[in-house]
Amino acid sequence: MGALGSSELPIATATMLSRLAASSQSRIRRINLPSAFTLRRPAWARSGVRITPATKRKLEAEVMDINPYMVAQEETGLKFPKFGRYIAVPLRGARPTRQALISKANLPHAVMAAGGFIRNNVMFKTSTMRGPGRGREGPVNRKRVRGGGIIPMYYLVPSWKWRPKYEFRKTVEELVGAEYPAEFQKAFEQYTRK
Repeated sequence: MGALGSSELPIATATMLSRLAASSQSRIRRINLPSAFTLRRPAWARSGVRITPATKRKLEAEVMDINPYMVAQEETGLKFPKFGRYIAVPLRGARPTRQALISKANLPHAVMAAGGFIRNNVMFKTSTMRGPGRGREGPVNRKRVRGGGIIPMYYLVPSWKWRPKYEFRKTVEELVGAEYPAEFQKAFEQYTRK
């Protein structure tokens, strides 16, 4: 085995850092995301976890999540409205199951545009019945709940708080701490074999 020369040392270091970044990326995609969140678009969520490999001139590798909404999942656990005064938290009318995507017709602005109304911080969707006097322009029986009358769609709140559960930073730090010696040894051996 040869000695690691001054020209190979930066390359071995960059290789080690890049491998650690790739390993962190893989663990976050495979373990953190599916265990912490209900992923309605799993490929989209996984594709947001990116790395920038190290080079011999820039001896640092970066692991990041480019999705801006994930910052709150890591740090604050707070969400505030972007527009207006309230956040619309979906109820079963808008999202029948935890995995379901909300259709365009059931988005808050579409519900209100289609005759929805708000009572006691709950947004309701009205469903018109067909028949004489019950068409689109006809009256809607707002007391009827079952069978298509009024459906609760969203709970409106000024802010929403949850416990941050992404653990992105913790995962990367733990993985680097655990795998650093072995990765350094591999990279060192790779560049000292002559």
